[in-house]
Formats: sequence, C-alpha cells, structure tokens
Amino acid sequence: MPSQRELPLSFPELSPEAPFIPVRMVNEYVYCPRLAYLEWVQGEFAHNADTIEGAIRHRRVDKGEGALPEEPKDGERLVIEVEKEKVAEARLMEISQVALFGHTIISAATLHECIRRGIPVTWHTYGGWFVGHTVGTGHHNVETRTPEAAMPRPYQGLVTHAAILAE
Repeated sequence: MPSQRELPLSFPELSPEAPFIPVRMVNEYVYCPRLAYLEWVQGEFAHNADTIEGAIRHRRVDKGEGALPEEPKDGERLVIEVEKEKVAEARLMEISQVALFGHTIISAATLHECIRRGIPVTWHTYGGWFVGHTVGTGHHNVETRTPEAAMPRPYQGLVTHAAILAE
C-alpha cells in the first residue's frame, strides 16, 4: 500500500487583537456550524427559558470578583459515613445528584435540604437496579403555578371533537 504524502503547512501567527473563541462556540460548531456562525460572527442569539434561567443562576459567578466561595458552614456539607465513621464529604452547592445503593440511610433533614435545593435523590438496589427517584416540585412561585394549573390541557377538547367526527 502506498504511503500517504505529507504537506507541511505552518500555522498562521495570530495577532494579539484576535479574540479567543469560547469553548462553547466549539461545541456549537460541532452541533451545527451554521448556528455557530450566526451566534459568533453575526452576533445573533435568541434567548429561551433555559438560557434565561442559566443567566440568573450564573449572576454570582459572572460578577468577576475572582474570590472562591466561603468555606461552608455546618449544614452546608453532605457527610458520608460508613459504620459511623466519616469517609467523605462534599459541599451541597457542588452536588448535582445523590445516588443511594442498597440499604442506605439518608436523614430526613438531608433529604429535605436536597429537595429544597433541587438536588434529585435516586434509589437503587445493591446490584444497581433503579428503584425510585425523589425530587421536589421544581418551582416555588405559587403565583405562577396557580394560573398554570387552571389552564386547559392541550388535548382536553380533542376527545369531544373526535366524538363529533365519529358520528
């Protein structure tokens, strides 16, 4: 089999004014090159509910103070114990989920705090089979939830229309 020939090309020098490309744009390019072009070059971006929520959650980080968060106080750490001996701990603000395997015990106060912070807790057998999932309501704004509950369901009227069409 013939060997492939190599074409030596030098990498162009970047000027100091050249902007850095955020890693997010590389991800956008892999997902959709046209979308990356529209967002990065053209500056077109339409916010949706997820990006607005992300902006709200990142306000503290985006302040640019550069300081690390304070050491957590008591009650802001999740402590893992095996036979009453501490084997690990993690700051609650850094936990995205808790997965429990086998006959594991979690205190009511810890479960309540996980629910309050929106941290899902999944329950599994010793062998890893999924048993259940504990999550909170996901939203705490009663004024918003009440009108949502009163809204008609999207398919509620379709049953009546189907019955009329069948006759």
